[in-house]
Amino acid sequence: MADALLAEAERAGAPVTVLAVGTWLEQYPQIAHRILRGGHNLGNHTMHHLDIAAMNGSGAFAQIAGCAGQLRALTGSIGRWFRPSQTQYSTPLIEREARKAGYQT
Repeated sequence: MADALLAEAERAGAPVTVLAVGTWLEQYPQIAHRILRGGHNLGNHTMHHLDIAAMNGSGAFAQIAGCAGQLRALTGSIGRWFRPSQTQYSTPLIEREARKAGYQT
């Protein structure tokens, strides 16, 4: 299904940003290359898609860094974008932990 959506976006000339959960990347490692090969962006949406706003700093960092590690292992990069999971807004704690993991955005 993801391949069909990516192909349709490519036919329309509309690159997309895929914010992937680390466990999804573990289950479908080939999709990371497919996303990038199609000219799309690939970013971090935490390792397990848990409520990151309810976590302490070490828990939030583990979720962010876990997915970043998956991205790096699959593509050589952590990607440019990070999107916190299960929260509409980031918090100063989440932003701090994301910067520690290498994300400015």
